[in-house]
Amino acid sequence: MAEHSERIWKQIDFREEDEVGRLEAEYQTHADRLAALDSEIAAAGANRDITKSKGGRVAADTALAKLEKPRERVAAKLAERDGRIAEARRRAEDDRQDVSKVGDELVGLYGDPDKLLKHARIVGMEEIEKNEFNLNIPRYVDTFEPEPHVEVRAALKALAEAEKEVKEAEQTLFGLLAEAGYAAN
Repeated sequence: MAEHSERIWKQIDFREEDEVGRLEAEYQTHADRLAALDSEIAAAGANRDITKSKGGRVAADTALAKLEKPRERVAAKLAERDGRIAEARRRAEDDRQDVSKVGDELVGLYGDPDKLLKHARIVGMEEIEKNEFNLNIPRYVDTFEPEPHVEVRAALKALAEAEKEVKEAEQTLFGLLAEAGYAAN
């Protein structure tokens, strides 16, 4: 079981790495553009800081403002990429947990022979031929669950308790209705 789980986990890891790599490659132009815009903004900010004239500062502020809008759009694209990467990683983690859960269920199933007989058994070719080569599982595996044993005394006692509670609730309801002015006729 551990061997198969490990193999499936490796496949999940490979799929996750592949999807993350594909997303990073798809958005690489945006990442490059953001780096270029950040360097332009840094240069414009440095230029603004060294400019002494008021007109030069206004021009530098205008240049900075013009660079901020495209930067916000590119940053939004990269945030979208990061969200898609996080979703891919979440799906991979869910898949890993599902594999572990199914593995635990199978170990429990194969650990209990009585439980296993409800799900699988070895069938000979004679029996398959007798069933006209019909491979429907219910023909070969008895999945019938017997009805749980009901203790009649306990059921009657529970019924009596429930009827008693209903009568008490009705009395309480009629008392509240009488207080509110809705007396029963």
